[in-house]
Amino acid sequence: MLNMPFVIHDPPSAVEKEMLKFVNANIAGMIVFQIDLLEANDDYDMACYFPARMFRKNREKCVDALYELYDTINSSVVYYKLLPLHNYLLYQIIDGYIDDYKALPDDYGFSIPEVLKKRIIENYIPEAIKEYPKETEEELIESLFDSLENPSVYIELCFDDTDFLDYDLRHYVQLAIYSPGIFRCMMNYEELDQLIDVMPGDVAEQYKAFRREMDREKRMDPEGAIINILISALESFHKRIVHHCDEDEVKLTAELEEKIELTLADIYGIHMKREYNIGRSIKRLGETDLYFYKIENGLIRDLAILENKEIDRFREQYYQLIGYLNPSFLFGITISINRNHSLSNARKIIIEELKGLEGDYAVESISASDRFPFYLMSEHIVPETGEMMSVHHLILNLEDESRQVAARIARHQE
Repeated sequence: MLNMPFVIHDPPSAVEKEMLKFVNANIAGMIVFQIDLLEANDDYDMACYFPARMFRKNREKCVDALYELYDTINSSVVYYKLLPLHNYLLYQIIDGYIDDYKALPDDYGFSIPEVLKKRIIENYIPEAIKEYPKETEEELIESLFDSLENPSVYIELCFDDTDFLDYDLRHYVQLAIYSPGIFRCMMNYEELDQLIDVMPGDVAEQYKAFRREMDREKRMDPEGAIINILISALESFHKRIVHHCDEDEVKLTAELEEKIELTLADIYGIHMKREYNIGRSIKRLGETDLYFYKIENGLIRDLAILENKEIDRFREQYYQLIGYLNPSFLFGITISINRNHSLSNARKIIIEELKGLEGDYAVESISASDRFPFYLMSEHIVPETGEMMSVHHLILNLEDESRQVAARIARHQE
């Protein structure tokens, strides 16, 4: 049988179990009526009780669901949650019964046996008053008896929410795809996955395509995921140079973290910390600007460290990054804030600095991207292991003078 909100004890008290049996028996009667119609006519049209897409594709599964729901409601075991399809079916059955009930005389409904009424008044109401102190005993008895006897209230008794109905599902799927921050405040993707069977056909296909893309991105290696997200974040900064050009390193790092944190965590399972203590100094540990990691099988897996500094301090930044990186990390990242150089000159500065590094800091190779002119990558050998490690170099280009000159020329030509 299904649990109800009037139950205030866990497990339910003896009188609460009797109340549950009463309501569930009434609901079982509604389900039996549908079963009788089905067994009397194999062609009985049950389409109105199921999601249209599911009923068209798998009528047998829908018929099975009807019997399964009856077994659940008729069971002596108290269930606190139903499967989404059973929720959908139960809602439609009760809702259809309520429509029929409204057409009947006012005194038509379910009648609580007098013995149960007496037990409720003697054994349940004194406890319930403590839970609902604002109601008088008479008000509580009246509202409770109405809830148990009036089929119109059964929707409220059986369902905390209606996430499984078409309108709510369309709303949640749109939030999941386009406003994940808001969506996460309401449910998670795993919960929404369980509702695919009861989604309208077009919504289900849209959501499944979205989830396939999420799964594909989750399988992406952490290095590619982090760099792709950072490139996307920097592109958004570049669209609002005027807004960011006067912000310092700390402010820019905080805004960058805010832009990428949720996406990395939700889609890739990658977490991050700002100003994380790490390093090899004997006197004191340093603080990384951003530290990236994953939790796998209960253990922390180091992924990367990011250092964010003005481009004129690139060499200091690079030394600091290499000092923080140890063999457990996969790669490193520098973000160089450029305010005074053209983007091409900024790239040249970084390349020249990298070529000038010697000893343990020397780079083995440098590669550039034609697609993203603010991105470079170098490789160096990890002294402890002799293995190659990548360091990705991103330029946060806040130099606006060249754009302003171009704008002035354009206005002059007009």
